[in-house]
Amino acid sequence: MNSSRNVRFLLIAYALLAVIASGCTIRIQPSNAGFDKVAGKGPLVLVSTDETQPSQQFLREHVGESEALRHLIRERGTPEALSVEREFLQPTRLKLFYPAKGQVYVCERYDGEWFVVGAEAISMGDQESLTRQRAVFVAASEKPKSATPAITERPSENMTVAPVVYRGELRGQLKPPGAAQVAKLSRHGENYHHEVTFSGETIALISDWYTESPTNARAIANYNRLSLSETPRMGSTIVIPQRLMRNPQPLPEAIVP
Repeated sequence: MNSSRNVRFLLIAYALLAVIASGCTIRIQPSNAGFDKVAGKGPLVLVSTDETQPSQQFLREHVGESEALRHLIRERGTPEALSVEREFLQPTRLKLFYPAKGQVYVCERYDGEWFVVGAEAISMGDQESLTRQRAVFVAASEKPKSATPAITERPSENMTVAPVVYRGELRGQLKPPGAAQVAKLSRHGENYHHEVTFSGETIALISDWYTESPTNARAIANYNRLSLSETPRMGSTIVIPQRLMRNPQPLPEAIVP
């Protein structure tokens, strides 16, 4: 009996020594309403006009408590979105998204403090999610104040819909949330490949969206050996040279006239 107890004691002691030697520590995850409302929900667009938005409340609260977050925002500006990831025995991770720069800044929380641990590129999936969310918020902000019947079916082509406002400019017509889609965009080497997905796409429109200037349309047309007046075929690929790319977000159906 004593021998069995001694063996059990030695096994427990060896296990504890292994944990200490590996530098592992048990991290207790923060648990409160602020974390619970945003954790595990993916990137959430920050709407500055909605102070009741959980993600806005979360960022405001934690920036107020963390000098590291305040310094990051002073240097990089206000993020357009955030996400919170929580995994057992791992530090809580806060990601701050800057889509215009194609970057995500990653912060980790230790002992109640946030630390900036690095930056990474925004994934295509997160880019598409942010594009869809922005379209929904724009549609909601442009909705007339008077009561209107709910849309239960796909709208007819001649239906009047709200315009999209992107960076202060009027661009195309916005379809109701759920009806609008985004094109496929991928990166191959240094260049980006855009797949023509919607009827009405032109070289000028593609140039305006991805390079933030329609004057680059000729350079894109020449690079793809197309005529500037030529309408790209549905399903064809338009290559955007990396040197011209300014907005690495998939082109949304919402901006196509």
